[in-house]
Amino acid sequence: MAFLRRMAAGALALAGLALGVVTASAGAKDPQEIINGSLAPKGAWPFVVAIEFDDGSGEFSQACGGSLINRYWVLTAAHCVIDDNGDYSQTPDSTLVLVGTQTLSSGGREVAVRKIIAHPLYDPETSDYDIALIKLASPVDNIKPVAYIQSTTAEATYAKVGTKAYVMGWGDTDPSDQDAYPDKMRQLIVPVLSRALCNGANSYNGDLTVRMMCAGYMGGGKDSCQGDSGGPLIVKNAQGKYALQVGVVSFGIGCATKNYPGIYSRLALLGAWVTNTRARN
Repeated sequence: MAFLRRMAAGALALAGLALGVVTASAGAKDPQEIINGSLAPKGAWPFVVAIEFDDGSGEFSQACGGSLINRYWVLTAAHCVIDDNGDYSQTPDSTLVLVGTQTLSSGGREVAVRKIIAHPLYDPETSDYDIALIKLASPVDNIKPVAYIQSTTAEATYAKVGTKAYVMGWGDTDPSDQDAYPDKMRQLIVPVLSRALCNGANSYNGDLTVRMMCAGYMGGGKDSCQGDSGGPLIVKNAQGKYALQVGVVSFGIGCATKNYPGIYSRLALLGAWVTNTRARN
């Protein structure tokens, strides 16, 4: 079964990088988006960032989303920075992080990158462990980072099946049109679905691991898409505000396809790696 990783179609791989931690100075590029969502209200998701990659000419463009989880750290998907051979496709010098704006063409600021760390067990073939961290070269002090869960107990409290979650980004709005990438951030409400349902014979047929969660509509029509990769799946916190991250946009079969809701990296089982890796780096 061919998975469509939700990274912008234009992101180009930089060859020859060994799998492991990449360090250097700064850089970025490429995109895809929310199907049948709506324009995100001004200021709704201040912690959401656009990850840009250099196409080799010195020009940077958005390719993935991410979330600011600490003044120095951005959480995203491993497939945004690792190629199909398991090698790093991006370096810190080829990556920039756009913070503080919902509009790609204006506002905010681009922050250089110091280090890129993908989960060491990420499998490009199965998309298991599809999570990565980007350490910024300078802190972002004017934006409140998003909290994220780190346990199945927290997931059962805040993201049980049926919970309404938000996904947002600058991904493709029309999977039939490769140029349907928005300039302004869009958002979509998706219900959390059971992995058993999404792993059924008429859906992903057993391909989903315990480190994946499913959210969306079995009937299709609404979904995250290419260019949304690495962006957060957000639920309500204890105060009733949509400010708690439970997943990371990972992959799907097409976008908004019937029987194939979006698949997200599951922070209930991967969040501890995020915290431990930050502490060591």
